[in-house]
Amino acid sequence: MNHYTGQPGSYIQIRTVADFEVKEVTVTNQNTDGTQVESGSVTLREGSMWWRYTATVVNDLLEGDKT
Repeated sequence: MNHYTGQPGSYIQIRTVADFEVKEVTVTNQNTDGTQVESGSVTLREGSMWWRYTATVVNDLLEGDKT
């Protein structure tokens, strides 16, 4: 999550590696207490195995978040 700052516009990158074509990825970001910060579909960066989810809400509680 090195590009994710908890601010809208920051992003979470996910790399997929599989023996089959990955057609869709969904991300859910949760705080340490299990409350959901946000969730949504991830966009594939053309010509790569990297997917990107761009944050849309403020998350002030970053420490211990799960994605």
